[in-house]
Amino acid sequence: MRRCDHERRLQRRSFLQAVSAGLAGATAYRCSDDDPIEPPPNEVREYEGAVHAYFDDAEDFENAAFVGRVYVRQQDWSSSEAYESTERTREFIDDVDSDSETTDELEQRLEQDFADLRVRPVSGWTLSRTETELCVLAYLVQQADTEE
Repeated sequence: MRRCDHERRLQRRSFLQAVSAGLAGATAYRCSDDDPIEPPPNEVREYEGAVHAYFDDAEDFENAAFVGRVYVRQQDWSSSEAYESTERTREFIDDVDSDSETTDELEQRLEQDFADLRVRPVSGWTLSRTETELCVLAYLVQQADTEE
């Protein structure tokens, strides 16, 4: 990974950390038990490696999962609907050979989302479509882990 790619990635992680902190301060989501009643689809496990590779440390993953949780609630989706909403990103991940290659390609896709104005509002924050879908996948992976 080139130095500028690494720096951009760190900036996105800092941004997600700020979003997560801002959402936690503005909402009671962290304390609420309003998660969808149904467990996430079993297929979400197929994307666990790619999601953990993209959000490569535990704090990044937790922040992303929290942002995904807020977005799912904002849309009032069930776990199945949330999973279906990530189809574009899941298909992309399926077409790439390795988790490290996936991470690099997703970074480029995220930048292209902003250039093409493919963005999603998350409680007043603006995230790229790809990043939002990755956050939703992180949330679903986290839910699948707690279901065990």
